[in-house]
Amino acid sequence: MKKILSLTVMIFTLAACQSGSCNVESDIEKELEKIGLQNVAEEIPEIEVYMVYATPYNFMGRVLYEGLDEAYLVPEAIEMLRLANEILRKKRLDLHLIVYDAARPRSIQQKMWEVVENTHLQDYVANPNKS
Repeated sequence: MKKILSLTVMIFTLAACQSGSCNVESDIEKELEKIGLQNVAEEIPEIEVYMVYATPYNFMGRVLYEGLDEAYLVPEAIEMLRLANEILRKKRLDLHLIVYDAARPRSIQQKMWEVVENTHLQDYVANPNKS
Protein backbone atom coordinates (compact mmCIF):
# COMPACT_ATOMS: atom_id res chain seq x y z
CA MET A 1 0.00 0.00 0.00
CA LYS A 2 1.32 3.35 -1.00
CA LYS A 3 2.07 5.67 1.89
CA ILE A 4 1.04 9.28 1.61
CA LEU A 5 2.60 12.22 3.38
CA SER A 6 0.01 14.92 3.81
CA LEU A 7 0.99 18.56 3.79
CA THR A 8 -1.70 21.01 4.73
CA VAL A 9 -0.96 24.37 3.24
CA MET A 10 -3.15 26.86 5.08
CA ILE A 11 -1.84 30.09 3.65
CA PHE A 12 -4.95 31.29 1.85
CA THR A 13 -7.61 29.08 0.30
CA LEU A 14 -9.32 28.44 -2.98
CA ALA A 15 -10.90 25.33 -4.26
CA ALA A 16 -11.21 22.37 -6.52
CA CYS A 17 -14.29 21.03 -8.28
CA GLN A 18 -14.71 17.43 -7.28
CA SER A 19 -16.92 16.67 -10.27
CA GLY A 20 -14.05 17.10 -12.72
CA SER A 21 -16.22 19.41 -14.80
CA CYS A 22 -14.36 22.59 -13.88
CA ASN A 23 -11.74 22.55 -16.60
CA VAL A 24 -12.43 26.11 -17.69
CA GLU A 25 -10.66 28.77 -15.67
CA SER A 26 -13.15 30.66 -13.50
CA ASP A 27 -13.31 34.42 -13.03
CA ILE A 28 -11.94 33.98 -9.50
CA GLU A 29 -8.99 31.96 -10.79
CA LYS A 30 -8.28 34.64 -13.38
CA GLU A 31 -8.34 37.29 -10.65
CA LEU A 32 -5.97 35.25 -8.48
CA GLU A 33 -3.52 34.96 -11.33
CA LYS A 34 -3.91 38.66 -12.04
CA ILE A 35 -2.80 39.51 -8.49
CA GLY A 36 0.21 37.21 -8.79
CA LEU A 37 -0.90 33.94 -7.24
CA GLN A 38 0.24 30.74 -8.94
CA ASN A 39 -1.56 27.50 -9.66
CA VAL A 40 -0.01 24.71 -7.56
CA ALA A 41 -0.87 21.93 -10.04
CA GLU A 42 0.64 23.84 -12.96
CA GLU A 43 3.79 24.82 -11.07
CA ILE A 44 4.43 21.48 -9.31
CA PRO A 45 2.47 18.75 -11.15
CA GLU A 46 3.77 15.91 -8.96
CA ILE A 47 2.02 17.37 -5.89
CA GLU A 48 -1.54 16.18 -5.39
CA VAL A 49 -4.23 18.79 -4.75
CA TYR A 50 -7.37 17.83 -2.84
CA MET A 51 -9.26 20.89 -1.71
CA VAL A 52 -11.28 19.66 1.27
CA TYR A 53 -13.48 22.75 1.47
CA ALA A 54 -14.70 21.99 -2.05
CA THR A 55 -16.27 18.86 -0.56
CA PRO A 56 -18.63 18.28 2.37
CA TYR A 57 -15.90 16.16 4.02
CA ASN A 58 -14.41 18.85 6.25
CA PHE A 59 -15.01 20.01 9.82
CA MET A 60 -17.66 22.46 8.58
CA GLY A 61 -19.62 19.57 7.03
CA ARG A 62 -20.49 21.52 3.89
CA VAL A 63 -19.09 22.62 0.55
CA LEU A 64 -17.62 26.10 0.89
CA TYR A 65 -15.78 26.44 -2.41
CA GLU A 66 -17.95 26.25 -5.49
CA GLY A 67 -16.98 26.83 -9.09
CA LEU A 68 -13.26 26.79 -8.44
CA ASP A 69 -10.99 24.18 -9.80
CA GLU A 70 -7.45 24.76 -8.54
CA ALA A 71 -5.27 25.67 -5.56
CA TYR A 72 -3.36 28.96 -5.74
CA LEU A 73 -0.48 30.23 -3.61
CA VAL A 74 1.84 33.21 -3.52
CA PRO A 75 5.08 32.58 -5.46
CA GLU A 76 7.16 32.38 -2.26
CA ALA A 77 4.94 29.58 -0.93
CA ILE A 78 5.15 27.76 -4.27
CA GLU A 79 8.94 27.83 -4.06
CA MET A 80 8.93 26.54 -0.47
CA LEU A 81 6.52 23.79 -1.45
CA ARG A 82 8.70 22.90 -4.44
CA LEU A 83 11.75 22.66 -2.16
CA ALA A 84 9.87 20.52 0.37
CA ASN A 85 8.78 18.22 -2.44
CA GLU A 86 12.35 17.91 -3.76
CA ILE A 87 13.68 17.06 -0.29
CA LEU A 88 10.95 14.47 0.26
CA ARG A 89 11.49 12.87 -3.17
CA LYS A 90 15.24 12.50 -2.47
CA LYS A 91 14.55 10.71 0.79
CA ARG A 92 11.36 8.76 0.15
CA LEU A 93 10.07 7.91 -3.32
CA ASP A 94 7.12 6.07 -1.78
CA LEU A 95 5.71 9.31 -0.30
CA HIS A 96 4.21 12.42 -1.87
CA LEU A 97 2.74 15.73 -0.77
CA ILE A 98 -0.93 16.66 -0.81
CA VAL A 99 -2.25 20.21 -0.63
CA TYR A 100 -5.60 20.25 1.18
CA ASP A 101 -6.10 24.00 1.26
CA ALA A 102 -4.56 27.00 -0.44
CA ALA A 103 -5.64 30.62 -1.19
CA ARG A 104 -8.90 31.58 0.55
CA PRO A 105 -10.89 34.57 -0.68
CA ARG A 106 -12.12 36.88 2.09
CA SER A 107 -15.74 36.18 1.10
CA ILE A 108 -15.23 32.48 1.90
CA GLN A 109 -13.51 33.34 5.17
CA GLN A 110 -16.53 35.46 6.08
CA LYS A 111 -18.87 32.60 5.18
CA MET A 112 -16.87 30.21 7.36
CA TRP A 113 -16.89 32.65 10.26
CA GLU A 114 -20.66 33.10 10.05
CA VAL A 115 -21.11 29.33 10.35
CA VAL A 116 -18.88 28.92 13.44
CA GLU A 117 -19.29 32.23 15.28
CA ASN A 118 -20.42 31.64 18.87
CA THR A 119 -20.08 27.85 18.53
CA HIS A 120 -17.54 25.36 19.87
CA LEU A 121 -15.83 25.53 16.45
CA GLN A 122 -15.13 29.27 16.65
CA ASP A 123 -11.50 28.72 17.72
CA TYR A 124 -10.75 26.96 14.42
CA VAL A 125 -11.68 29.83 12.09
CA ALA A 126 -10.12 33.29 12.06
CA ASN A 127 -12.50 36.21 12.35
CA PRO A 128 -12.15 38.05 9.01
CA ASN A 129 -13.17 41.32 10.68
CA LYS A 130 -10.04 41.39 12.88
CA SER A 131 -6.65 42.29 11.48
